[in-house]
Amino acid sequence: MIDRSVVVEIVKENLEAKLSVLLNARGNSSQIIQKVFTCITKLYAATPPDFLDHPLRIAILDDGYDLREKEPFLWSGASSHLTSSKCLVAFGDKQCMLFEYEEDFGNSEIISYYHTQRNNEYFVVNGETVLIDQRFDSASSSVFASPTYKELDEALGKYYEDQAKNSTCLILRHIWLNPRERLILRDKPEHIMRDSLYQYLYNKLRSHTVKREQNVDETHPVDIKITWSTNNKVVALIEIKWLGKSEKTQYTEARANIGAGQLTEYLTSSYHEEPDRHFIGYLVVFDARRRRNKLDYYATKEIEYNDENKRNDKLAFYRFYLYQQNRI
Repeated sequence: MIDRSVVVEIVKENLEAKLSVLLNARGNSSQIIQKVFTCITKLYAATPPDFLDHPLRIAILDDGYDLREKEPFLWSGASSHLTSSKCLVAFGDKQCMLFEYEEDFGNSEIISYYHTQRNNEYFVVNGETVLIDQRFDSASSSVFASPTYKELDEALGKYYEDQAKNSTCLILRHIWLNPRERLILRDKPEHIMRDSLYQYLYNKLRSHTVKREQNVDETHPVDIKITWSTNNKVVALIEIKWLGKSEKTQYTEARANIGAGQLTEYLTSSYHEEPDRHFIGYLVVFDARRRRNKLDYYATKEIEYNDENKRNDKLAFYRFYLYQQNRI
């Protein structure tokens, strides 16, 4: 695998070359490029682009534009200021001011960066648009940000397809009373599911710390907690539940809604403990439900979460349907 950091530098160097040509044609110094790059990188260290639900614009103006009436943008709690489309105007050393997204700076605008959605970012210089090639790394939401939640999303999808769907993981296959049939689970299989997913994420994710059974408050542990060394502002909490029939217990989809409620409480507790960090909760449901005489009846039956859980934008839902051995 090619080192991402090397590829990122190549992409940035290519960008810088393209932008320099346009800036020099206008009579501006190419040093402005590093100024806007620094502002973007600093912003994404405080607020990962995964959290941007609205278009973002970052502009560099010439020295003649009067900024005296505006208050400096505060990097602490940056995400709370970006709940709608905004424009940051960079000035000085790593400082910004906040404007409305559509603000017209006239001829004072030298260069602007736009992030309109995941993997859609570009620059505009003197009316010319310079696109940023994102194909080098699908796990990142921006070339200027380290992979975090998007990388985790991809890893969870890959884990299901390669490991969980057909119980090919050597750890996971121990959840079944009879691995050849895959009808009934062993008693209390959740810790096996946790260990299987933990092992996969531990080996798969880059620049990460993956831990099991981590307390989110004095009494409640979450199954898996993930932090990234490249951005200590983001944390993922993974709670695991299972549906189906075991030796002693049977769970319906109501169990998934209970898990979503628990995870919401964990997120609230975590945020109260560390309000300057971003927390996302991942509910992973291993679905082993079976219906007599109807092979894989539940394979396409999505879990119906209640409205409160569905509206929670801090929750992500993953359902891993565990197929029977003798499926068609």
